[in-house]
Amino acid sequence: MKNNLLKEFNESRTPFFKSFSFLLIESIIPGFLIWFTIGYDFKFSLNEKLPTPHVGYLALICTVYLIYSCLLTYLFYKLKFHEIDNFTFAQISTIIFIAIIMFGTFMKSSSLWILIRFISILLIVVVLTPLFVFIGTLIRNNDLRRVEDLERTYEAYKKGEIIPDKKLLKAQRYQKYLVSKIQKEEELEKFKLELDEKIKRELKEQELKEKLKAEKINKKLDAKENKKREKQKD
Repeated sequence: MKNNLLKEFNESRTPFFKSFSFLLIESIIPGFLIWFTIGYDFKFSLNEKLPTPHVGYLALICTVYLIYSCLLTYLFYKLKFHEIDNFTFAQISTIIFIAIIMFGTFMKSSSLWILIRFISILLIVVVLTPLFVFIGTLIRNNDLRRVEDLERTYEAYKKGEIIPDKKLLKAQRYQKYLVSKIQKEEELEKFKLELDEKIKRELKEQELKEKLKAEKINKKLDAKENKKREKQKD
C-alpha cells in the first residue's frame, strides 16, 4: 500500500521552483513571521504582549496557521496553480514550524536541548509524512474519479444512452476494480506457474550438469587406473 501511495504521489509532482514559490506563501513566510514575532527563541519576540496565558494563545495562533496553510494550499490546488504534492510539502513545513515554535516554549537554547528538539521534529515529520501523502492521494484520486464520472456521463449523453447516476457509476467503478483484481490474480498465478517451471528446468539442468561432471570425473579416474595397471604389467 505504501509503495502504491508513493507511486501515485510521484505521478502528480509540481516543478521545483513553482512548488517552492507557492510554499513560501502557503507555509514558509507565515511560519517565519510567527516564529520571529511571538516565538520564544528570540529576545526581540513580542510573545509577552500576548494575552494570558501566553502559550495558550500561541498554540491557538499555530492552529490558525495550520488551518490557513491547509485551506490555502487546497484552494491553490483547486485553482490548478500547482499539483496536490504541494499539499504534503506545505503541511510538513507548517508542522515543522509549529513544532519549532511550541518546543521553544519549554526547551532551552542549549546544545543538548537543540539536539533533542531536532530529533523530536524529525520523528514528527517521519510519523506525519505518510499521513499527508495519504490525504493528498485521496484528494487527487477523488478528483480523478470525478473527472472519470463526468467523461462517462458525457460519452453516454453523446451516444444517446441512459445517463448514469451516482449509484451506477459506483457500480461501474466496482466492476472495473473486480476485473482489475481478477486480472492481477490471473497474472500472479501465471507468474507462479512460470516461476515453478523455470525452477524445475534449472534444477534439471543442474542435475544434468552434475551428472555429466561426475561421469567425466569417473572417466578420468578410470583412465588413471588403467594406466596404473598397464605400468604394473610392464
